[in-house]
Amino acid sequence: MRDAGGIGVRCSGVVHLYRTFEGHDVVALQGVDLEIQAGERVAFLGPSGSGKSTLLALLGGIQRPSAGRILLGEDDISRMSERHLARLRARRVATMLQGATRNLLPYTTARRNIAFARVGMPADEVADAPTAIELLDRVGLADQADQVVTTLSGGQRQRLALACAVATQPQLLLADEPTSQLSHADRDAVVALLHELNRDFGTTVVVVTHQPEVAATFPRTVTMKGGRVGSEGPRRGGVRRDRRRGGASPPDAPGAAVATRHPGPDRRRGPPDRRQPSRRRGRHPPGRGPMTGPLPDLVLDRVCYRPGPLLLDDVSLTFPAGRVTAVAGPSGSGKTTLLSVAGGLVPPTTGTATYAGAATWQGNGDPRPEIAFVLQVYGLVPILSARENVAIALRARGTAWSEANDRAESALARFDIADLGDRQVEELSGGQMQRVACARALVVDAPVVLADEPTSELDQVNVQVVLDALRQEAERGAVVVIATHDAAIVDAADHHVVIDEGRLG
Repeated sequence: MRDAGGIGVRCSGVVHLYRTFEGHDVVALQGVDLEIQAGERVAFLGPSGSGKSTLLALLGGIQRPSAGRILLGEDDISRMSERHLARLRARRVATMLQGATRNLLPYTTARRNIAFARVGMPADEVADAPTAIELLDRVGLADQADQVVTTLSGGQRQRLALACAVATQPQLLLADEPTSQLSHADRDAVVALLHELNRDFGTTVVVVTHQPEVAATFPRTVTMKGGRVGSEGPRRGGVRRDRRRGGASPPDAPGAAVATRHPGPDRRRGPPDRRQPSRRRGRHPPGRGPMTGPLPDLVLDRVCYRPGPLLLDDVSLTFPAGRVTAVAGPSGSGKTTLLSVAGGLVPPTTGTATYAGAATWQGNGDPRPEIAFVLQVYGLVPILSARENVAIALRARGTAWSEANDRAESALARFDIADLGDRQVEELSGGQMQRVACARALVVDAPVVLADEPTSELDQVNVQVVLDALRQEAERGAVVVIATHDAAIVDAADHHVVIDEGRLG
């Protein structure tokens, strides 16, 4: 293996503007001055939309600054030709973008994604580097080496994206939210890998994260707000001064809340007081009150799902109306599959998933109008604005455009992003897109809300905003189910279930 060593970074007066779909200029970065020494490990913190991801893209040569200079070592990449930039990205700099699928070839296997990442490496360096299976083993994916990417869970794709990023043993590794969709155990393994890369090769490691426990493992933290570099945490130098192995300490385990199980279709629900408002009270959004009439549960009875491998195994479960239920488990455990079957996106191989006495699967993969999803991959239309993405959910249900736009505006305000209504969603940060996806799901007032990792890209303030909104839906009487790897979300729920390898724990 070659000893790459690290590469330093220097930003001088960096400004970055981009033009909205309507032709307005938006300032993403405002006069950023920053220096990172070769071999340093740095974590960037800050609220969504603060400019973290934009700065990382500029450092990786994926975008060019509107003004100012960026030097990687002695190379001024802000003035570099595209040919030289491509060579730099292929050999010296690796960037893991936010959103795992943006880093991967979805139609081929995990093993071949590693091989593709190394296309630009000389043969002798490939021979000296860890094999694809060794890299995959480091991120816990050795057993998935020959699985096609589209069959992997969100967390598994995120770990594969990191494996691809480190496959070339770069001098500078830029990782945007590399642990956002991971369980605590997988998060700690990924963080350890980042620190080991620095320890073993002197690689400069720059990470964007919203997780304080991840940032705390880095010798230096930089906080961004409003496109500017703000406060900094301790600066203890790079690999030459701190050679200890890093690793995040997992938070306390989730509380021992008990989920409601459903052994069969004839078992009656619990006592009537289960229908009373949940323990944490919130305010109904303007114009929306409690649901009236019967409040049905969402029921899974002996569900198996086997599209090839067995992904769900004999799952019987009731998701009660008027309650927030968390579905916890490691990446690849079956959380997303469980929500997909429960909500009618895919049919169970055996067993039934029903709401109000009728099957959720309608035969075409379209969910029933009573069911709203917050998808793990957002599912937004990139060429539409944030407001249009929310309004389109209402239009699909027959709401007039004027009313749809008004309600979309209110829904965005509910998540503190009303000012982003006219912005094209592909211009937004991952956290902002996640909140747009939440607004789209809740704007339709569905009696069932299934949210798949709805807070994975959010800082703590916006995590609470999303939790409060979901809690308000439960207080209206809706069934609310959150698939999550976050112990704090589990603790905030009324009860939870644990799934692993397709089975309930």
